[in-house]
Amino acid sequence: SGFFRTIFSSTMGVSISVSAIFWLFIFNPSIGILNQIAAFLHLPILNWSTDPNLAMISVIISTVWMNLGFAFLVLFSAFESLPLSLYEETAIEGASPAYRFMHVTIPLISPTLFFVSIITLIESFKSFGLIDLMTAGGPN
Repeated sequence: SGFFRTIFSSTMGVSISVSAIFWLFIFNPSIGILNQIAAFLHLPILNWSTDPNLAMISVIISTVWMNLGFAFLVLFSAFESLPLSLYEETAIEGASPAYRFMHVTIPLISPTLFFVSIITLIESFKSFGLIDLMTAGGPN
């Protein structure tokens, strides 16, 4: 679990400008990794930065990537703090894993889910820098 914590939390230390350059390289129509994979698979090459729909998708992907580390760390710590005795009791009573998740796990981590949702919503309003650097004002 330490390896995954390190991998997912590494996105928290990346600045917006470095993230924009990283994703511009991935979405580049001529040398980008995504289009190289598409060419290898004989799929059409997409111009991620000039198509209005694809530009929005590329900005959404990069914004989610930047905010994923914080949400992962907070939710991971919430899952680790859950008492195992409740799961043992519900397993003895014959509850299914889906029932345990919906009626034990979700209620116990609901304050953490609310916190992560609010913080992620606030962070999404701060994505102008990423949009400006990736699209330079955007297509259209």
